[in-house]
Parts: sequence; structure tokens; C-alpha cells
Amino acid sequence: MNNNTRLITFYSKTRNVAILPIMVSMGMHKALLPYAISSISQTGMEILRHPFTTAGIIPDRCGEAGVQACCYQALHHQFVASALAVQKCHELIPNSQMGCMLTKLTTYPRTCAPEDVAATQQKNLDNLFYSDVMVFGEYPKMVLKKFERNNINIEMLPQDMDILKSGCVDFVSFSYYMSMTESVDPNAERTPGNTILSNRNQWSGYGVITGLAEWTKDTHWL
Repeated sequence: MNNNTRLITFYSKTRNVAILPIMVSMGMHKALLPYAISSISQTGMEILRHPFTTAGIIPDRCGEAGVQACCYQALHHQFVASALAVQKCHELIPNSQMGCMLTKLTTYPRTCAPEDVAATQQKNLDNLFYSDVMVFGEYPKMVLKKFERNNINIEMLPQDMDILKSGCVDFVSFSYYMSMTESVDPNAERTPGNTILSNRNQWSGYGVITGLAEWTKDTHWL
């Protein structure tokens, strides 16, 4: 087994609860700072889009459960690991704070059609799901309902929910990437943005807004 194979095998274990102590210990360097940020709320969305590069999940090894269920299982272990890291940070450094970082991908309705508004609401809720778990220490009901409808069964230990509740983050930060629009219209114009392909933001004049620097230069703010 070469080094690359060992690395892939190691990260693929994020689907298994046995990896938790290692994940927590790897994050302990954050506790050296009075303010630390766990980026799990940012990588959560990335796991679903890029399961291998983000979490080492190999689709062919996900079995009958499927890739999506495998990703959510790995994500659950990351949530628990984050909560444990928050608790350890508070234990090691009194008055320290650990937060999470949200990938800021704000979505607006492309039109005022109720269908576009509903689709937009769903997209924003999906983006906020990860930080919701880390801030409130519990899964949103809409996510649990989504799991139920899609036959996704997350394996949880009896103490997991108590750990999540006891390890809520102290603050939320965000990394602004882009804004976009959402529409159920299959013919809506799509354009590449900062991180993903999205419906063109026809109201901005810049398609998908990919960053403040480029926009402010064109408006002579810089």
C-alpha cells in the first residue's frame, strides 16, 4: 500500500465513528487561540458536491446506502467532532471562544413567481443547515424530514445529541463568495460564479456577483 492509498483509506474513515478522537485532536491547535473558527459549516456543502476531495469518500465504497447518505453520515461525525473540540477549547482556555464559518452564497428569487420564491427559500435553508446544527446543537426539523423522505438513516450514538447541544459554537462568521438567483425555469440563463454555476443575476448588471473587489472597481469605489 503506497502513501496515497494510505491517505485515502484514512480519510475514508470519516464515515466511521472511530475516527472522531483523531478528528478532534487534529483540531486542537485551534484551542491555542482566544478566538478560533471551525470550518465544518463551510465544508458541509462541499462534501455533497465533492465527496472525495472534501471528505475522502469513495463513491464505489458507499454500498447500497448511496453517496448522499454516506456524505451525511460523514458530516454527522464532523458535527460531533466540532462540538467536542468546542468543549475542549473551553476547557483548556477559559473565556476562549470557538465559532464556525458559513459559506455566504446568498440566493435571491429570479422572479416574483411563487415557485421561484419557494425554490429560493429552500436553497437558502440548505445553505444554513450546517451552521444551524453547530449554533443550536440540533438538526433542523426540515432536514430530519428530508432524511426521512429520502430514506437516509444517520447512525448516531446515544450521547451524540447531548454532545451537539453541549458543544455549540460561540459565534458565526462568514466568507462572502457570491450572490445568485434561483428559478424553476429550465431555460433561465446560467453563468459561472465564484464557486458554482448558477442562474444569472439579471438585476445586478454583473451576472453572478463573484466578489466585492471587481464590483467596486467598476463603480469607482476603489
